[in-house]
Amino acid sequence: MRAKLSEEKRRMSKTFRSYDPEQILLMPASLQDWLPKGHLAYFISDVVDHLDLSALMSWYEEEKGYPPYHPAMMVKVLLYACCIGVPSSRKIEKRLEADIGFRVLQPTTPIRIPELQNHTSLELVQAGAPTFRLSGTSRS
Repeated sequence: MRAKLSEEKRRMSKTFRSYDPEQILLMPASLQDWLPKGHLAYFISDVVDHLDLSALMSWYEEEKGYPPYHPAMMVKVLLYACCIGVPSSRKIEKRLEADIGFRVLQPTTPIRIPELQNHTSLELVQAGAPTFRLSGTSRS
């Protein structure tokens, strides 16, 4: 009986790590701290940073109204979505709110569906969507 009682006492006095889901962070969290090195989002970001996006940039005209999202960021988000199998603008919009990979590529206010649909349009592709060749490969 005594052995059983002391065993129950040991289980009840178990120390657990702190758990407080309402705890406020003292410093703003960096999204990069939450995504492991070597993640696909970083690779896509690096690749797009080395692309010549001048054809996409020339597609935009100076207009009145709210400025558009940066084309490099939109290419990163859309390319990442294609690579992980997220085909629709509605699904991309949802992932931009909750998926760390998407948030690293687009850390500001999440993109809304109309902007995604504008950037996935045929006109954008015809305007000169970026093409690139992997170094060390050649086309015959």
